[in-house]
Amino acid sequence: MVEVNRAVAVGFAVGPRAGLAVLLPLLEDARIERYQPLHAAHAELLRRSGDGAGSARAYERAIALSANAVERAELERRLGALADPGRALRARSPQ
Repeated sequence: MVEVNRAVAVGFAVGPRAGLAVLLPLLEDARIERYQPLHAAHAELLRRSGDGAGSARAYERAIALSANAVERAELERRLGALADPGRALRARSPQ
């Protein structure tokens, strides 16, 4: 979906709140309520805007909709990093 990609691009170029403004109408569209990338983008933009609780809920929704094990594992890692920011760094560090 092009509009989800545009929301993410706006979020990086202008700021997460601007990206969320683009994403909001999509979140209210029942036709794409089960589109996993929509919820993953929402989670990331919320995280970047400082809304940890909202981000966690959006990550949980994205995880529930993910049919890909690798993708789901990455979303779970990001969700876990919300509670423990050092976890993301440890997960990427070679042992």
